[in-house]
Amino acid sequence: MIQYSTILLIILLVILIVIVLKRITLNLDMRKYFDGANNINFQLQGLRYEGFDNNSETSKFFGDKLDIRKTNQYNKIFSNDKYTVWEPKQIDNYLPIGHVVTKVNKKPKDFSILVNKNQTIKPDRFNIVSISNDNFGIWQPVSSDENYVTLGNIYSKEYPSKYSVRMVERKFVVKSDISKMIFSNKVGANDKGYELWNIKDSDCFTCNNKNNINEFDSLKNIYSLNHNLLDVKKKLYVKHTLSYKKITQYTDENLDKFFSIWRPIPPKNFCSLGDVIISKDVDPNNILQTLVVHESFCKFPINYGIKPVITIKNKKKEYSIWKPTPPENHVFLGHVIQKGVEEPTEENLIACIPADYLTIETRETHSLVWNNVNEENPKSLWMNNLNLVNGNSKYVPPESKGVTINMDLTTSDVDLLDNSRSIVLNFKKNNNNLEELNHVYVKNMVRNTFSRKFDLNEDRIKVEQIDEEKETLTLTILSRNIEKNSILVEEVMKQIEKALNIGDIKVYNEDKTNYLITIIDGGIITENLNEIVIDNTDYKLSFE
Repeated sequence: MIQYSTILLIILLVILIVIVLKRITLNLDMRKYFDGANNINFQLQGLRYEGFDNNSETSKFFGDKLDIRKTNQYNKIFSNDKYTVWEPKQIDNYLPIGHVVTKVNKKPKDFSILVNKNQTIKPDRFNIVSISNDNFGIWQPVSSDENYVTLGNIYSKEYPSKYSVRMVERKFVVKSDISKMIFSNKVGANDKGYELWNIKDSDCFTCNNKNNINEFDSLKNIYSLNHNLLDVKKKLYVKHTLSYKKITQYTDENLDKFFSIWRPIPPKNFCSLGDVIISKDVDPNNILQTLVVHESFCKFPINYGIKPVITIKNKKKEYSIWKPTPPENHVFLGHVIQKGVEEPTEENLIACIPADYLTIETRETHSLVWNNVNEENPKSLWMNNLNLVNGNSKYVPPESKGVTINMDLTTSDVDLLDNSRSIVLNFKKNNNNLEELNHVYVKNMVRNTFSRKFDLNEDRIKVEQIDEEKETLTLTILSRNIEKNSILVEEVMKQIEKALNIGDIKVYNEDKTNYLITIIDGGIITENLNEIVIDNTDYKLSFE
């Protein structure tokens, strides 16, 4: 029989548990997870919330970095013969921070930044700054919360919707200034008018009403996003490929110019961003590294255009260069070359990526490889900083000039700064072996030998191009995995150099009863094929 004291103890324990649970429930303040301006409803049961993205990928940015996207799609809001005002189009949960102004009627070339709705707030109201001749209001978003600031003005004929633009927390911005005046307008005899100014390091604009008593007050509190605190929800997953298929080569005897076009062969589940152009007569396989992107980030062409950008006659054959049409908010960084003049039939020859991962550089990103020197029918081929080919029917860089991948927004399972390197190795066959060399077997045993000798994972060693007549083979050391503290490619090269300076390297068969070949010396092949040097004169060891 249970004693009275035991029953009492159990009751006290139950009461204690109830009090603790109740205390935890009372102290669970869910409001801190929400932007109150968004009127989000939530249910405590099961910790499920309505109207809130509880995805951990999104939540990780809160209080850390500002989650953004980029768009190249715009709605035209206002236009006259001097300038045009554009509203960046919203993408899902990402909204604009202001409007964009261009001169005349040109669509913006840059990408506009959109901010995550869950990290920003909508304005409480709008203040009218000025009115255009066409009775369009120029408005400034305003919030009663001093921790949030406006990053630009907007145009609207009616009082704007509070849902059209977002305000950003001060910790994500920096104090900025005006850069260039876009337009100055005098409305009437008794109205001094207004000025439109670009904001430094921003695609937004601000308006200065010249009728104000303190005329330049509106130009004092100007902010732009702190680009060091911007991030994306998912990093662009990239790799390098060392494999290519040759499309064509071309020699212009009149200009003494040569180039060849190669199509990257990406690893499984990765996509090529376009054909590459090389200005040297060298096979890029196992030498040139070209960036490829995981298919989950890629989209393929809507079409390849009505007609090719240019065509090139190579002896009796004709080749055409095509500029694909991307889906909205995606960009192609390269072009593709097709035999003949018909539109390519394959959809996956080239992939485009979201504008989120791109930036526009002021430095040169394209270099001229070839032009035809024909003013009546100009043609030119350009190489961008990814070695991708771009054609143009003019003698100026293509429209994609300046556009490049922001490598800070990429990720990889290999160290992208640890560049793969290739070596041409000189070997001697074992003359006591009467059987012919089995190339597949020899490659495997070379990998095995170098893996053991230099403490290197076999997955990082690639052996290609065994030439028995010249007695050479090409060995490539691939980039190290990012998550492993393994040896750098350059360190491996130094170790191979040191080993071959001391003596030969014998490659044995699997049971170590006989050797297949003896590696005696070699030289490194540089990875930039547009400045390629094969540094192995007479195959005497000559490492960089």
